[in-house]
Amino acid sequence: MSEYISRYDFREQIEGVRKVQPNPTLFRQTFFRGPEFYSATENIEWDEIREGAPMAKYIHPRIPAAPTERQGFKTTELTTPFIQEARIITGDNLLRRQFNENIYQLVSPAERAQQLRNGDFAHCLNAIDNRIEQQCWQMMLEGRVEIRNEEGTVDAFVEFEGARPPITLTGGNRWGQVGVSTHDTLIEMFNHLADDDYISRIAIMGEGAYRCIQNDPDILKKMDLLRAQFGEIRPEPQLSPTSLIYKLALLDPAIEIYVYRAKYTDPITKLSRRILPDNMVLMYAPEATENRMMFGAVTIIDDNNQWVRVEGRYVPERRIIKDPPTERLQVTSRPLPTPRYNASWQVAYVY
Repeated sequence: MSEYISRYDFREQIEGVRKVQPNPTLFRQTFFRGPEFYSATENIEWDEIREGAPMAKYIHPRIPAAPTERQGFKTTELTTPFIQEARIITGDNLLRRQFNENIYQLVSPAERAQQLRNGDFAHCLNAIDNRIEQQCWQMMLEGRVEIRNEEGTVDAFVEFEGARPPITLTGGNRWGQVGVSTHDTLIEMFNHLADDDYISRIAIMGEGAYRCIQNDPDILKKMDLLRAQFGEIRPEPQLSPTSLIYKLALLDPAIEIYVYRAKYTDPITKLSRRILPDNMVLMYAPEATENRMMFGAVTIIDDNNQWVRVEGRYVPERRIIKDPPTERLQVTSRPLPTPRYNASWQVAYVY
């Protein structure tokens, strides 16, 4: 835009265009359908007990059965990580035209400040939700949550015991190599889950892994059988950048295969990356959707200058500084994804 506007030229300002990368929500909405838990402290713990199916004893009619010992339990304790997003409004923001503001319409500083507050609050909520989504996919795909500082260095890990180790194909066993059957890997993943009584119905994979299946001669040969139906390749159109794309269905094992192409922006490098790498396959049973989010309490100073603990998903605060005149809006949260049946899904790196 020219710095100087001629008073003799006619012009009209139309509505601005804001381009924002869509917020990914697949993992939080699909795998964390259990009820949310709000703790009164920063630390959360729960007891866990694992028992096999009980089996009655054969006894003599006149001899009572020996009592069965009670199964022991273990206690898991985790500290909820602290996340926060903030924005400030300064006097310079109120003296300059903001995005999509009509240059020919007079706007007061109070009106401009309210517009900035609304946008800043939505920005902070989206930032919290995106970090929660990242925690969810890290727990599902890596079995732990990375806690990084502002420089990108990992300060700590929140690890979850009992997670199923990933399958990693190396060397000549990788998908795409001559003679390697992608079908055999899918059966292996299905059987690993079935051995623990988890029956998988869906597999989500990266674009590269799907291309290996699509070009696998063994898969294509079995689908060409005249007297047996092995599966069906029937891609559906992609509805949105964050949606799953249905690709095919197999009957042995009986699973549907989807491709997930959503991206996220790395806050350190500012580069876009795939959430699900091209070489990854995630197969899961219905029990994998019963994980839940837990939120620890946040300690703040309220409007009466008293220390209080606040329970909730979002804890918004507005602070006023008079010298220099600054208004700070921040949203804080202490989220932590927790698994319920952490052996009900299987991850594989296929090449």
